[in-house]
Amino acid sequence: MSKRYKYTTAIKVRFQVEGIHRWDPKHVGVPAPAAVKFLEQPHRHMFHWEIILNIGAARDIEFIAFKREAKAIVEQFITPIDKCVSISCEEMAQLFHQHVNKHLNQESQNVSVDYQDAITQIEVSEDGENAAILAFFEDTSPRVKMINGSSRMSTTF
Repeated sequence: MSKRYKYTTAIKVRFQVEGIHRWDPKHVGVPAPAAVKFLEQPHRHMFHWEIILNIGAARDIEFIAFKREAKAIVEQFITPIDKCVSISCEEMAQLFHQHVNKHLNQESQNVSVDYQDAITQIEVSEDGENAAILAFFEDTSPRVKMINGSSRMSTTF
């Protein structure tokens, strides 16, 4: 008897964007550690992006078009080359995820997709070396609610 497997279909896009950033003690809340104090000065990186999206059986997202649009969002709103930004790789990924639906030109693909919901992972690395990874998953853990001073378990979906 053969086994039945459940699976999901996903696409992955990769691109690189040049950017300048720095560790800003005012933004981070603490100065850079002594061993990496140089990070407080503006410095250039090739930020490598990798975004994974669940696409379902219908393949509502065409990956070449999505890659082009995603790269344009990053170049325009997250790491414009003419500005030094005080933002970390994980903050770049979070910012992209927060604004992807607002800025993505959905008409170019002739579909209406909730990209925030489709994205399962965003990785941003400095020069292809050190990376931050945001992994999104459905939170099905039980929640504890306080009802009249006592805790009751409830599940949030």
